[in-house]
Amino acid sequence: MKFDTYLTEGMQEAAREVTPDPALRTRVLAQARAAKPSRLTRRTRVVATLAAVLCLATGAALANSPVVSLVSGWMPDASYTSIADEARMEAKLGYDVRLPEALTEDFTLTEYEVEPVSMRDSANHEVGSYLTLCATYRKGDERVYLNAARTEDEPASDTLSDKTLVETREVDGVTVTYREIPTACLPADSTEDFTAEQYAAEERGEMFLSVGSAEYEETIYQTAGFELDGVAYSIGMHDSMADWSSEDFFTAAQTVIEAE
Repeated sequence: MKFDTYLTEGMQEAAREVTPDPALRTRVLAQARAAKPSRLTRRTRVVATLAAVLCLATGAALANSPVVSLVSGWMPDASYTSIADEARMEAKLGYDVRLPEALTEDFTLTEYEVEPVSMRDSANHEVGSYLTLCATYRKGDERVYLNAARTEDEPASDTLSDKTLVETREVDGVTVTYREIPTACLPADSTEDFTAEQYAAEERGEMFLSVGSAEYEETIYQTAGFELDGVAYSIGMHDSMADWSSEDFFTAAQTVIEAE
């Protein structure tokens, strides 16, 4: 079964968060800590050299695939702020996507970009790459993200526990799955480590562990995912980013599904 994708803010505003999702993808947009050796078995810390230290998800290995992490990068002339640029974006992306001007009445599209994603094996060697869309919707300081990627491009993963599943609903004939995933993030320069219980929960697909925050943080990652016309979509955020209920996510999913 294909699950959602990581949602990130990309590289606009100098430094923005990297957030995990049910596909257990690791998207790195900055330099991760190098003080501790990498554990590239069931989880990974991938290093990318950009300006800021961001939160990097360490998730479990992707099922039935040599890919254990995905690293998103940056490409020139691939960031947009107007819906009028959608045709140019899709030409660069290489496939059509549904990109509404607003996800809900108050959360409107402010920026979006095409991101290259590098698929890495356990030795951190690239074994493939593809392009995704990452769009940001805002209401004041609150924000939520929409990601899209062709289902044929992304490695499949069945590693999330049903404990993260809150509700599955049919929306206009499309199956939408809403999940809430506990996450913990350590500072990039921390001398501490996650507990054995946290690592065990990550192995069971019950939570995400990350590295790169300013201080130790625990949040709930909320995400609604679905597939439509060969494209996997996910709408998501950490619960600290906006005050959304599950109903808000299903409403936003319906908006994307009905978009032209």
